[in-house]
Amino acid sequence: MEMETEMTFSSQPSINFLNNQKNSSRTINVRNRIE
Repeated sequence: MEMETEMTFSSQPSINFLNNQKNSSRTINVRNRIE
């Protein structure tokens, strides 16, 4: 799940990021955990 989230986040453009702003908190949390 963590790897998939990071991959998707990096693979998808900024447009998707803005679209998934609601899930932004979740993605950031996962990415922060990896780092």
